[in-house]
Amino acid sequence: MAHLLITGGAGFIGSHTCLVLLQAGHTLVVLDNFANSSPEALLRVSELAGLAAADQDDRLQVIAGDIRHPDDLDRALATPAPGGGPIDAVIHFAGLKAVGESVQQPLRYWDVNVNGSRLLLEAMQRHGCRTLVFSTTAIPDQGDLRH
Repeated sequence: MAHLLITGGAGFIGSHTCLVLLQAGHTLVVLDNFANSSPEALLRVSELAGLAAADQDDRLQVIAGDIRHPDDLDRALATPAPGGGPIDAVIHFAGLKAVGESVQQPLRYWDVNVNGSRLLLEAMQRHGCRTLVFSTTAIPDQGDLRH
């Protein structure tokens, strides 16, 4: 089984992914700043995955932090697996995705989505983690479509 870091793991897609990965037997470290999510989502994931309180500490570790802060990234990537192993791979869901808002706040979106991803890659390099799955979702509303 793999020991995985999930950025943005408390969001809609991230929390569903966490549930499937836990059910498959993987151990997870979730890094989320909870800007567009809630820690409650991960409590529900624990319940649905059938984790007891003791298992939750070993199988699902939650770190409140931001991908734009190297110390938070280092803390997450340094979190050992229950057997002491390193993070095997990162699944990167942390990002902003509202199309209309991105037009209104392009520098904020650049900072989170581009700079945050760059900082994540640098932290992965520092920790010897070379496997990344990147995912994002942005579906424009009719009002967001530009012709």
